[in-house]
Amino acid sequence: MSSPADDATRRAGAILTIDLGAIAANWRGLRDAGRASGRPVDCAAVLKADAYGTGLAIVGPRLAAEGCRQFFVAHIDEGIELRRVLPEHPIYVLNGLLAGTEGDFVEHDLTPVLNHLGQLNAWRAAAQRFNRPLDAVIHLDTGMNRLGFGPEDAQALVNERGRLRGLRLALFMSHLVASEEPANPINGEQLSRFRSFVKAMPGAPASLANSSGIFLGPDYHFDLMRPGAALYGINPLPGQANPMLPPSRCKLASSRSVALTLYRPLATVVPGARRGLRASPPSASGMPTVTSVHWSTAASCTSPNSPCP
Repeated sequence: MSSPADDATRRAGAILTIDLGAIAANWRGLRDAGRASGRPVDCAAVLKADAYGTGLAIVGPRLAAEGCRQFFVAHIDEGIELRRVLPEHPIYVLNGLLAGTEGDFVEHDLTPVLNHLGQLNAWRAAAQRFNRPLDAVIHLDTGMNRLGFGPEDAQALVNERGRLRGLRLALFMSHLVASEEPANPINGEQLSRFRSFVKAMPGAPASLANSSGIFLGPDYHFDLMRPGAALYGINPLPGQANPMLPPSRCKLASSRSVALTLYRPLATVVPGARRGLRASPPSASGMPTVTSVHWSTAASCTSPNSPCP
């Protein structure tokens, strides 16, 4: 008797195969690009949006086996899911500390990325309540205007280090606005602002480079690089040949296979059968509905220009 997962695969309009070897190779390539200058820069992995739709709970352990030691997710529920399969690795939650979630962060050993003084004060209060120091990441907004301490609040931290009492600083970080545009002057402006803050706040490692930021050069690498999109095959160098391997391949019901290129925004996926994911309904464009996702641990394709088997 077939299993529900096998039945779902049989009925699928298309089967999406995720090549874990390609994702791992992309992480190694990004890590090595950051170390080309000879500095021992660490390389994390961003697994937000269920690892860009490829399966957070499966991709995370695969990258950990490659040597990835630190992980970023967007939401606390993603962090809780990842903690189940990575019991010891640092996991940072980018959206920060939502009201009432302090106990969940402590229970699951997750580290919030603190984005403003309100979150900082709440996390300090939690440290007092639990009677122990708690790890924290301080996110500085150097130009993204999305999340992070603005200039006034950042200066308040510099002037009053006591605001951090009770916390262990795991990292200072910021996010580049236009790292995929090497000639954009905002890159240098953000670098200068971040460097000034880090110099005024010694005592913790620093992280600025996202996927494209890795290719801006060693000045942007600091202590930890945070690639996300490029791990999943998205080109970090628009207008140039893609140095990343394609991690996914779609087999249609007609048995015709097509290689997939991931673009922003990504399709929304929700949990499905145990073997994979169930995608959203097809759009009016007539694209096939992916109702089953498989993960491949076989040898990955060896070139960005040769699709995975």
